[in-house]
Amino acid sequence: MLFPFKVFFSPVFMLVFLICMGMLLAKRRPGLAKTCTIAGLLLLWTATTKPVVDLIAAPLEFAYAKYAGQPISHIWVLGCNHSDSEFLPDYNRLEPCSQTRMLEAVRIWQQNPSATLHLSGNIKHRQQQHTLVARDFAHQLGVPLAQIQLHPQAFNTQQEAELVVPVLLSTTVGAQGSQVALVTSAMHMTRAMRWAQAYGLTPIAAPTDFTIRRKFAEHKPEGWVPNERALLSFSYAQYEYLGLIAQWFILQS
Repeated sequence: MLFPFKVFFSPVFMLVFLICMGMLLAKRRPGLAKTCTIAGLLLLWTATTKPVVDLIAAPLEFAYAKYAGQPISHIWVLGCNHSDSEFLPDYNRLEPCSQTRMLEAVRIWQQNPSATLHLSGNIKHRQQQHTLVARDFAHQLGVPLAQIQLHPQAFNTQQEAELVVPVLLSTTVGAQGSQVALVTSAMHMTRAMRWAQAYGLTPIAAPTDFTIRRKFAEHKPEGWVPNERALLSFSYAQYEYLGLIAQWFILQS
């Protein structure tokens, strides 16, 4: 989603909006003001309570099982984010979402050492290409540079699929995508797989970066206390659901 929609639909913005509306309408429309206040409190509790957030995120995170060791010849890693700050260690320049994706990709490569690693995605307003930072990370973990291909021209998942899928289809032997592992965050996997399929590829899903860390029944009583970490997961889930809605309209057009 593009700015300003990404901002307007963020939980924090919606929460602040409801609170402000409740304050502004307190005298003129007390009934509506009360509704806004209750809605804001409900949103706050929902977005910051981990068991509730896990229930919301579960359909996305568990849509595809983890990589189970299938033989593959290509590993496609979607880009996420990184920092240009030179004071950071090389591995720390990648944001956690990119770190986990790259670690999973290297782990899969270690089981398939002849596989080619495809790194896609780029980020605006960065001094260094995202794929270069990711390549250096993979190379330091043992992946030969000759087995890494970069696809830096894309700035979102649809563009990544449009760019990389034809390359994979032209080099993959066998069924469409049966020898390709697609690595991305579990929350993002459904949307990523749909874009890959829309361009003719059905890869093996290799989800990582899970935000759900335990089964619902395993949550302890203190887990129901609102906390800020749950808000991050809720924001991610909300973003993905909205992204799926936008994707549906694009694919229908």
